[in-house]
Amino acid sequence: MDERFYRGLEEFNGERFFEAHEVLEDLWHEYRDVDRIFIQGLIQIAAAFYHIQSHNLKGALSQFTKGSEKLKHFVPAYKDVSVAKLLEDVRENLQRIQQTANVSFDTITFPQIQYTRVANTSNPGS
Repeated sequence: MDERFYRGLEEFNGERFFEAHEVLEDLWHEYRDVDRIFIQGLIQIAAAFYHIQSHNLKGALSQFTKGSEKLKHFVPAYKDVSVAKLLEDVRENLQRIQQTANVSFDTITFPQIQYTRVANTSNPGS
């Protein structure tokens, strides 16, 4: 994957969800087919957590739903990202939100995307 992919994951893991969304969206424009759907799902999950940070519950729920729907097709892992773990964390947060009439945003836990960075083995000079 492109270096921007890993930068987007690091922004996400640093709870800089707006930045993660921006970096991954830049990359998303260049990809097609399956990778494009996968990246879009990650973007939507990042956007959902950004909405949580902004206390926009409606936006968060919408983006969680859209992103989860896309990412469920990549379980358990894709591009060395633990999609199953990310979706489990999203589900836990959704349950907290849905079980409480008056959501305390302090109960939301921001997940870490678990991934293995794959070395780029392509030879740029060939």
